[in-house]
Amino acid sequence: MTIRAATRSDLPILVEMGIRFLSTLYQQHCTGNPIALHSMLTHLMERDDGCVIVAERNGVVNGGICGYVFLHHMSGERVASELGWWVDPATRGSGVRLLREFEAWADELGVQCIQLVAPDDRVGAFYARRGYGAVETLYQKRITA
Repeated sequence: MTIRAATRSDLPILVEMGIRFLSTLYQQHCTGNPIALHSMLTHLMERDDGCVIVAERNGVVNGGICGYVFLHHMSGERVASELGWWVDPATRGSGVRLLREFEAWADELGVQCIQLVAPDDRVGAFYARRGYGAVETLYQKRITA
């Protein structure tokens, strides 16, 4: 298995994985828009403070993690925020390596804090085992059909 920076040639599979991810836990909260996903991933690849990393097995991309660095609005600290993280369920096993690479990337950029999204308690427990602590719970309400 290889963990590496994503390239433009990875965009089609990354967009497909993003749509698949949204169709699971998030389907009632967010609809997948391939154009928006493609734009976001391209933007992250082009930014010095953006990151898109993929896991590849036998020449096939089977997972990825992406995020960016920003200055926290209250502390002024550099924060790395994960925007998406997905590994194809049929080929699980590279998720921890993706996270480690994301953490290493953030460390190289001199961040003081990393933020990860936990879509459920199982993922939250995984983060806690890796030293992350829960800070807030996000609530969302759709206001348009």
